[in-house]
Amino acid sequence: MTSGQLQQERNFEENTLIWLDKDLYNSYEINQVKSKLRQIINYTKMFENTDECVDYMSSNENEQVYLLISGSLADIVVPLIYQIEQIKMIYVVCINIQYHGKLSQTFDKIGGIFTNLNMLYDALRRDIVTNRTTTTTHSISNSSALLLSALPSPPSDRSDQQEAAFMYFRMLAEVLVELEHKESTKNEFVAVCHSQYHGNTPELEKIEEFSQTYSKEQAVCWYTRDSFLYRILNNALRIQDIDILFKLGFFITDLYNQLKSLHSEQSKSLLLPSVVYRGQFMAKDEFDDKIRKNIGGFLSVNSFFSTSANKQVALMFTGNSSSNRLNVESVLFEISIEIEKCRQPIADIRYMSYMKEEDEILFSMAAVFRIKSVQRLHSEDFWTVRLVMNGEEDKELNKLANSIKNEIGHSNTLNTFGGLLIKMGDFQNAEYYMLMLIKNSQFNDSTTKATYYSNLSWIYNEQMNFDKALLWGEKALQLRPSNRETLAGVYNNLGLSHLNKGNVLQALNYLHKTVDVYHEFLPSDHPKLVIPYMNLGALYEKQENHLSALEYFLKTVNIVQNTLPTNHPTVALAYCHVGASYMYQNNLNSALFYLRECLRMQQRSLPPKHPILVHTYANLGGVYLKQHNDVEAYDSFQKALEIIGSSLNHPGRSSLMYHIGEIHQKKKSIRGIKLLP
Repeated sequence: MTSGQLQQERNFEENTLIWLDKDLYNSYEINQVKSKLRQIINYTKMFENTDECVDYMSSNENEQVYLLISGSLADIVVPLIYQIEQIKMIYVVCINIQYHGKLSQTFDKIGGIFTNLNMLYDALRRDIVTNRTTTTTHSISNSSALLLSALPSPPSDRSDQQEAAFMYFRMLAEVLVELEHKESTKNEFVAVCHSQYHGNTPELEKIEEFSQTYSKEQAVCWYTRDSFLYRILNNALRIQDIDILFKLGFFITDLYNQLKSLHSEQSKSLLLPSVVYRGQFMAKDEFDDKIRKNIGGFLSVNSFFSTSANKQVALMFTGNSSSNRLNVESVLFEISIEIEKCRQPIADIRYMSYMKEEDEILFSMAAVFRIKSVQRLHSEDFWTVRLVMNGEEDKELNKLANSIKNEIGHSNTLNTFGGLLIKMGDFQNAEYYMLMLIKNSQFNDSTTKATYYSNLSWIYNEQMNFDKALLWGEKALQLRPSNRETLAGVYNNLGLSHLNKGNVLQALNYLHKTVDVYHEFLPSDHPKLVIPYMNLGALYEKQENHLSALEYFLKTVNIVQNTLPTNHPTVALAYCHVGASYMYQNNLNSALFYLRECLRMQQRSLPPKHPILVHTYANLGGVYLKQHNDVEAYDSFQKALEIIGSSLNHPGRSSLMYHIGEIHQKKKSIRGIKLLP
């Protein structure tokens, strides 16, 4: 769903309650039960049809599902749906506990078999609290998104992707707190909440209180309160819901600034503790991959990160012997803080917190720690993980982040916000916010307006909506921007639009104009020339003039190697073009070298589902196919298809499906990989 298309049907919290019963009907009793359930999990859906229920659970990968199922369906349905990852717990509602008793012995996701609804409510509340300490950062008092990212030494591909995603999240957070947030944004958020919690009287009362009384001085208090606000915010941070994060930008800014102010006061007065603690559950796989096997590496956290100065309070949340659950570890984090070196604000919030008894120390978003040690004593049933926060971070990623910031600009406007979304490959949201910017701006000069129009043209080119790209590019040109750099950008986007539409002569004209304008004020090896050179290479490639194309592509490689950080996405893109060009010329060894290098750099510098990866995997698949390496070709095409996802209109889908079908035809079965049905 794109920005601005919020619906009541969409869940803004992490948890979903699903009730499956073939005999459900709308009655006073059912509505009463549903009302009580919504006070535990607001988002509640009811199904009578098993297939529809399973389809919903399988297709909503970001939700944590708590399933209520009638005894008449449980014995048949539970074995079929048990392995759906989104399902956290299953509760059987029946009239004969003994009859269904084997279920709880066979499936550890069974949260209980109930004939009494009050006992069901209690079990559901208990499991929600337990799950918060398993998957969230704010286990001291509230729920929050624990999105850990780790960079071991030596780095693995998986950790590289996570770390790149964290870098973009940090930049997104920085842009959000710098934006100017209007009062109307708060009103929009409140309106969304009214719709989301319609019929949930306790939450609606809190929403109204927030709407009428909130001020920026109350940010910490509201964040630590058990309410709609922290649940929506922390889920948005967990899944990086751009629309909700933007609507909550005013609150994120207030909370960040309040922590920053407290940090300044407390660090000067030496009031901050040097060691803090945090207890929680962690999934065994996550603990092993990101903690136990990563000693000496970095650990980063996307959300606001709650800890306690009181070790005994933190130990309460490790679960101890009560945490005897499959695939879960009890963990105590012991965090040493070198206050003077901290990049992110940290503050003692116990006197401002809604939960004053927990001695809470709150870290701002995007905290980075070094893992010093991991140990488990025989006398303890939890792991102790010692972390240190001392300002150390990944130098290569910081260099890349600074380069990207310079490219998108440092203004506190939606243009910078949209520019970052483009870099992240989120073109739908970039389009939405760029249109919002154009609609709400009062332009004092043609250059600024032309820049916004040209950026929109760029976005539409990336979305492969070439008619709109050409339309906005021509609008930008009609403004005759006086700034030469802006004019060059307009020419480039027009050239790309014509190239994509097959208008080769017009494309060639605009791309040469781009280069000519840049040459007026830039040296011939400036990185701004890389994109028009790439587009000229693509033009010659389209004409099957592979030698001229390769000449331009190699020129871009030479420029980026000398001017940009080694892991910059533009460096990877240059390698991708060279690799594809070699593939067209059947120089397969060279093609494979450049495309593998491209993929390695992209995994280090892009979010894991960035659209540009489709081209890289597709090109790799093409090379492997020519080398008759069907297993690697299949794997590459499948990865490209996974990134495209459910987008049926993507122009690359048909080609990928054709090649996958071609491999199926050649090899009826390929050992070791999962074939399409």
